[in-house]
Amino acid sequence: MVISGALGTEPEGKIEGIVEGTSKAYPVIFKDPYVAEIEHFSKVISEGTAPTMFGEEGLRNMQIVEAIYQSGKTGKTVKIGKE
Repeated sequence: MVISGALGTEPEGKIEGIVEGTSKAYPVIFKDPYVAEIEHFSKVISEGTAPTMFGEEGLRNMQIVEAIYQSGKTGKTVKIGKE
């Protein structure tokens, strides 16, 4: 069950959203994320397509996650990036 103004996932593989009392569901096809990553990487190499994410973006995401952990441990704001 999803409350109004929120999104939620259902066990049968759908995302449901309720906005202003109207419910709308979208089917979701779940795929092993590691398989998807290797398939995408293989396509980038074999077809010369651009990756959906570059290393710099991945590094930035990891910095954000690390800052979240540090902030949770210390209770302080953690700055990210160059100072």
